[in-house]
Amino acid sequence: VSKFHSSGKEIQYGYDGLGKLVKTVSPDGDIEKAYYNSLGQRVWDTDQFGCVTEYDYDKHGQVVKKESEDGKKSQ
Repeated sequence: VSKFHSSGKEIQYGYDGLGKLVKTVSPDGDIEKAYYNSLGQRVWDTDQFGCVTEYDYDKHGQVVKKESEDGKKSQ
């Protein structure tokens, strides 16, 4: 799916079979990706710089840990 930014430049969006956003390509060619498990929970994503962030969930489906490659953690 492509949409146009207010500047007139194209932004591309990719979705999985469940309609979850899995890829964004900016007008400058920067790519962001996301991967979801079978429960529809985001397992990891990458930002435009290629840095990976991983997510862990509790039994209720709540994010209990978010950790990025640069060592930043949040709970």
